Amino acid sequence: MFSKKQLVQIRWMAFLGLGIALCVPVYGQQQSDNQQPAREQAGSSYRTTEPSDLAQQNLKHVAASAAQRLVGRTEAVGGQRGHG
Repeated sequence: MFSKKQLVQIRWMAFLGLGIALCVPVYGQQQSDNQQPAREQAGSSYRTTEPSDLAQQNLKHVAASAAQRLVGRTEAVGGQRGHG
């Protein structure tokens, strides 16, 4: 099949190919990390306005807790629990 010398060459080529395949994404990730602060600085000046009136009104409304929902359901059905 393959001689011993060919097997050694195939192993080294596989090892080098695997090393390159693993190092290229790391290198690309480092490049994007270096560029990220510039994007963050540009993004921070982009959204400096306050929320609209509608958004502020929506933020004032809070969803009911589980206990409040349970009370609302029992009252709608026919009174509080235990009074039946």
